[in-house]
Amino acid sequence: MMHILLVGFNSGVLQALHDIEQPPRVTVVEEKDLWNNKNLDAKRKKFGNIDDVVIAEYQKRADVTIDPNSVRGVDAVLPGLEYAVPTAAGIADQLGLPGAGVTAARTLCNKLRLREATERQGMLAPEYRRINSAQELQEFLANGPCVLKPAERQASLGVVKLTPGDDPQTAWTESVHADEGVQLANREFDWSYMVERELPGEEFSTEALVQDGRVVFVNVTYKTIAGGRYPVEMGHAISSLPPSAVWRDRVQQLADAVSFQSGIMHAEWIGDVERAVLVECAGRPPGDKIMDLIGLAWGFDPTEAWMRILAGDTVELPAAPNRSAAISYISSDPGQIELIDGVDEVAAIPGVVSVEMTKSPGDEVAALRSSWERAGHVIGVGTDTTSASETAARAAHGITISTKESA
Repeated sequence: MMHILLVGFNSGVLQALHDIEQPPRVTVVEEKDLWNNKNLDAKRKKFGNIDDVVIAEYQKRADVTIDPNSVRGVDAVLPGLEYAVPTAAGIADQLGLPGAGVTAARTLCNKLRLREATERQGMLAPEYRRINSAQELQEFLANGPCVLKPAERQASLGVVKLTPGDDPQTAWTESVHADEGVQLANREFDWSYMVERELPGEEFSTEALVQDGRVVFVNVTYKTIAGGRYPVEMGHAISSLPPSAVWRDRVQQLADAVSFQSGIMHAEWIGDVERAVLVECAGRPPGDKIMDLIGLAWGFDPTEAWMRILAGDTVELPAAPNRSAAISYISSDPGQIELIDGVDEVAAIPGVVSVEMTKSPGDEVAALRSSWERAGHVIGVGTDTTSASETAARAAHGITISTKESA
């Protein structure tokens, strides 16, 4: 039985590991604050393959040293969360196991470093600059629409679109004071900020498995983004057609640019197939159930393949998907949820694979500014992207959420 060190408690990853035909033993590394604030002791009981929990301050660190007794016999080190990527790479290096590499991990966790690395490789990039104030944001905004974003945060948190005439001070304050709640440890963090010229075009993501610097699998995911000021992702779809050679070459160029060694790369792009501009890239599995969509569309378990690559094993991967899969997210008006209706009815729609609500009656829902405010999702499958996306969207629209003004 394999022994996995998972840095960052991620229920989706833990469930995927639990569902593997031969589930590995798992030791979880987590922050004390997150363990307590997210009530992870109770959630741990869902996963019978968690052997041990190691408490360590890993967020935004690559130099964490783990008690040797806790990592004895570990076969692979997996980053479960965005802020765990450098730590997982560092521990893998310490243990002599495959990993992203500390240099690549640190680059991927900072969008400014990523821009510098990809520009050196000759990759397309939007106009951008590091900023430290609303005044610098105003200067950039004067030349056209732009996007303000933290360089090192996750889940679209603090990302604000602006057009000339918008108030840069309000946007700057929103971004700097964006609150992750229980997702962040209770200590001071230094964040950096950047602004980029807004780009036209479709939005895509690529999910790539990389082994010893070579891209061995590429998936392309098509995105639906919420309109307005906050570009929250509201849907994803995977085609039943294989990605073009252009995408594989582009992803390999990205891996080379950041010196990525082994693991998974989740990159986001804007443009079209022939001319795509990199927005950002993470060195951990994608969120938003994209790993589930890959499994449904391609017919293999991407989490198991990722785990085995990080254990140094050779994996066999399909050359093309056999159907399309899509997810549509559900949102609601802000306020306190009074009623959620229609879940059972939409679950019976042909092609619907799963329906999951992450909010319940009594919960408070804020205005949609990041992924954390979404209320649930529907996953659908079909013979092509259109049929899968329409199934998921129709089911999501069939769920009604009634809210009342918060007290």
